[in-house]
Amino acid sequence: MTVMLERPTIISVPPGSLRFQALCRTLLTMDVPVGYRAEIVGGNIDSRLTVPFGEPLHIPAPFDCDLDTSTFRAPTEEQATEAP
Repeated sequence: MTVMLERPTIISVPPGSLRFQALCRTLLTMDVPVGYRAEIVGGNIDSRLTVPFGEPLHIPAPFDCDLDTSTFRAPTEEQATEAP
């Protein structure tokens, strides 16, 4: 069981540049499908799709096919916690 001993502290953050504010507004209004993740990376919006190991991964146009991931193995708990 995890016990939280401290309460989060609200901090004041500067609003950022107008471009960054526009990126944040765009990110918040995006209709991101289930399984997709969108984030701001290097000043651009980057999106990626993740699916659980073993489930098909749809590759959009121009390929428009499903990638069979049933032979992919998930890392073990030990491998997942190892530092690179």
